[in-house]
Parts: sequence; C-alpha cells; structure tokens
Amino acid sequence: MPALLPEIATALIAVAAVVTIKGRFWLPIAARAAAFAAYALVLYGGFWYLSPMTFFSGGVPDDAVAKHIKPLERAAASAPFPRGFYEVVESCDGSILFLSNVFRAPGALAWNRAGGETYELDWLDGAAEQLTLDCETNSAFVGEYNTGRMMSVAGGSLEGERRALPAKVFKPCRMAHLPGSNLFYVNSDLATFPWFIIDGSGNILHKIDMGNIEEILPLEDDSFIAVSDGMVIRSRFDAEKGALLTIAKKPLPGVGRRFGPLYQHLAADRLRGDIYVSDFNTGQIFRVQLSDLRVTKLGAYGRGLRHMTFASSRGLLAAGNYITGELLLINGSDGSVVYSKNIGSRLRGVTLSRDGERIYAVSRAGVFELSLEKAVSTAR
Repeated sequence: MPALLPEIATALIAVAAVVTIKGRFWLPIAARAAAFAAYALVLYGGFWYLSPMTFFSGGVPDDAVAKHIKPLERAAASAPFPRGFYEVVESCDGSILFLSNVFRAPGALAWNRAGGETYELDWLDGAAEQLTLDCETNSAFVGEYNTGRMMSVAGGSLEGERRALPAKVFKPCRMAHLPGSNLFYVNSDLATFPWFIIDGSGNILHKIDMGNIEEILPLEDDSFIAVSDGMVIRSRFDAEKGALLTIAKKPLPGVGRRFGPLYQHLAADRLRGDIYVSDFNTGQIFRVQLSDLRVTKLGAYGRGLRHMTFASSRGLLAAGNYITGELLLINGSDGSVVYSKNIGSRLRGVTLSRDGERIYAVSRAGVFELSLEKAVSTAR
C-alpha cells in the first residue's frame, strides 16, 4: 500500500478539483469531463513521472527472501531523474551491480559489492533498458538513448576501452543478444517499435517491422523468437537474400489486439527448450515448446504482467506485475506460485544473477534482490 500512495493521492486531488469546478461554475458535463482529464494528466505527470519523492522511498520491508539493495537505492534517490532507472545487471564476475538509467546521464550507476563504493557511468548519456554484457567474449554492447550512439566496451565490467560503432538508432531502447553470437537486436523507441539487426562490427543488417514487438529472444542457430498480434513467431535473417524468413508461427489462445497496451514479454528455459510468454492485458503466461512452438497455458496471474526471467537451475520463472507491484516466483512445470511479494508499482527489469541463484527487480519502492535458495526452502 505505501508504494501506491502517490497514485491514491493523485486520484483524490483530481476528484476534489472536479468537485470544486462543479460547485463554482455552471459548466456543461463535457467541459467538466475535459477539465477532469486535463487536471488528472497534469497530476499524473507530476506525481508519477517527475517527483523524486515517489521513487525509492521505502515502504516495503525486507523478509527472509527479498531485501533492498540499499547502496543502489541511495545513489538512485539522489540522482536528478530517478524515474529512468530500469534494471540491474551483474558484471561478468558478479562483483559489480549496474543499475541502468534509460533517459539521461548518468546512463548507469554501479555498486562494487566487495569494496562497497558506488559510482556513476557518466560517459553514458541515457542507457538502453538492457545493458548487454557478453561474458563469452568479455565485452559489452551499449546504446545511448539520447544520442542514438551505439558502442562496444571491452571487458566484463564496462570499464574497458569504448569504441563507437557505425550504427545509429533513434532512441535505442530494448536490446537483445545471445552471448557468443555475432548478432545484436536493438529496438527504437518509436510508436511502431521497429527493431534492427546489427552485426558485431556495428553495421545495421536489417530492419524488423512486423508489428508491436516488445521483446526479442535470440536463439543458438541465429534465429529468434518474437510475439506480435497474439502470434509467437520464430524467424531468421538470411544474409544472402537480405530478408527475414519466417520459420514457424503459432497463435497464443485469447491474446491479440485489444484495448490497452500490447505488451508480451519473453523468458527462456534453455536447459529444457521452453519459452515463456507473458501477456499484459490478460495476465496469462504461456509455455511454448521451442521444437514445434506447441503452446501450453501455464496460468493466469493478474493483468499487468510484464518482465520475466527464468532460473533454469531451479526451474523457476520470475515474473513482475507492472501495475500491482507483485513479484512472483512460479514453478515452470505446473504454474504454481512458490513465492510472491509486493515490492511496489512500476515493477520492471526482472533479471537473473550470473550464478542463477538471485533475482533482481526495480520498482518505485526500491531496488530488490531475491534469494532463490531461501524462496525454495521457505516454500517447503
């Protein structure tokens, strides 16, 4: 509840404003409705997007499984634009945690677990939502949201030599890459959500324009999985033909175009060959067998599901509800909920540690770390 107080305050003030307008002025209902919408929009922007007081303000207690990452929270709370902080990514050796900031410099904060110090990656002018570290090649691939510049960085801790790449993408947002692959997928923050396939040298190979694709999941054979308009699609870029080839596609039951945002997010259990798809509008999660795209409904967990990650060693799917702030650990085989905790609304950036034993998540109430070992032992 404390994490929802800004929304509650916004609603109450908006209602009070409309009541005041109605009492003082003889306005037609259409004018009052317009005034309500305008006033609510201003307050929505003020409370939800601009006020630092609505971010990392606590209100969610630690428990045996989940705890606040306080050094990152303190650093983020003092930043000029805390709304932009998005997800936690570990360095390749796990010693440093990076917290990406989408919209402005510093593009990321970092916390050294061993030394305890925090510092800014102020050379990055707004980071893409995913900081892409390739621990097989010991390198990183990053994009600047504000400039569109794409860069490669040597080393697995974003501290090595930086090199600007030829590719430039308007407001690079989401990114995807399979470690060891020569292909990167970068999303532009435009209304049509186009994706670009970029090679390891930084050249744009192809533009993917197949509908509102929220995420892309790269596979070992250089094909990828995407979901668009209620269809799960496996595609591959053919370099010789310069074209995108569809390998297979299957419909997701009850998912398609409808009122509201079309968000479908992806997670992979590469050990078992399964893909998980969450649907924002229906709250459903589907398990898709990679070999033939056979679709099975795992369960329905409430409207607002977005970001997910899968811990193959534990067989657990971590899924966050953007609206309610509920973070779920779900058994990937039967869909049962092993653990749940409300960590605050605008829940995003659900990621997995390098050793597969911790889940990270970011919300308006803070930056969190969950122990999968403790979650499993608590559920027994």
